[in-house]
Amino acid sequence: MADDLTTNAAGGDLGLAGAPVVPAAPPMSMAEAADRKAAFIADKVKTAALMNGDIKATAEWRLITNSLCQPPQVTAPRDELAAHLDAASGFQLSPEILAEVRANTPITTRERQATEALWNDRQRDPAWFARYQRGERTALKEKALIDFMLSRPIRDVPTT
Repeated sequence: MADDLTTNAAGGDLGLAGAPVVPAAPPMSMAEAADRKAAFIADKVKTAALMNGDIKATAEWRLITNSLCQPPQVTAPRDELAAHLDAASGFQLSPEILAEVRANTPITTRERQATEALWNDRQRDPAWFARYQRGERTALKEKALIDFMLSRPIRDVPTT
């Protein structure tokens, strides 16, 4: 019977119909994770269980270490990135482009492929690369815009 419960919980995690959903562990802050790590290490019973391969202790340890290893989430607007891109380009970028930077609007697969093709062409063009290395403003602007385009997420385009 225990196998049925395990299978149903796994099915719930996979989103299968009729299976109970096992909630994910709540996220924890870096400070909370550091506190829980210190408490875990101080608890000789838990550390012994971890070293003996106890599933519950291993899951708790994994949650703690994963919480400590997560990169910080960017919650502030991307104004700093917009200012950096504007400065790196050597030009005053249009308000529309800076709004796209701040919003991190997705691009289509076709836009991504076109940008990659343009960048590949520029890398093979010694004259353009020399202008870029000399710091010519048009080349700097083009490189900043290529970098921005390649950093954007790709949106799903429905295929019909």
